[in-house]
Amino acid sequence: ALAVVLPALCPDYITSFNASNRGVYENCTSITQDFVIGYAQPITTGGGQWIRNTKVTKAKFGPYIKTIPQYCWEATALKDLTLSEGLERIDSGSNNGSLTNLVNAFPSTLVTLSDSFRSSSLTIEELRLDHVKTPGGNFYQTKVYKAWFGPDIVSYPGFLFQGGNGITNMTLCVTNEITSIGALAFADMGAMQEFTFMGPAQTESTLNTIFA
Repeated sequence: ALAVVLPALCPDYITSFNASNRGVYENCTSITQDFVIGYAQPITTGGGQWIRNTKVTKAKFGPYIKTIPQYCWEATALKDLTLSEGLERIDSGSNNGSLTNLVNAFPSTLVTLSDSFRSSSLTIEELRLDHVKTPGGNFYQTKVYKAWFGPDIVSYPGFLFQGGNGITNMTLCVTNEITSIGALAFADMGAMQEFTFMGPAQTESTLNTIFA
């Protein structure tokens, strides 16, 4: 029945926030407070779902947060999400479809993006994944207008942009041949105006898959 935590869900003086299997506030369905963590000082964080199945609508992850664990904001009412430079990993299973505002999109320090950001209410003006090596999720139905993929990405997951219908410019900075493209990864891209490869020529089969 917990509804309010004072002074905050994660006070500034907390130096360790760990939950290996269960969420710290998981299933506290009455909690509506903002979730702010990792701004004041170095903090040790572990696994767990943290705020899963709460009614949190706004979450801010500061520069001391390196990893956001699996299912962190699953089944929440999360609408506003802020990610800071320093974040390196977002694990899978956190998306809930209600997200409307992704502040500053994704930090340049991000290396692993395993989660999907699917929300018909979400708009990302420019999606930049400069150093991500493994994009394990997708942006199904999210309105993305420009996309930039760094040189380490050679595999693209299925349904990457399907249903978005907004992309006008895309750049792939590949340094090697693209190895795989999931089903419908580049479907529904009727607004596309410019597609750029900043790297070696791709095989005909790869190009046919992208532009089919």
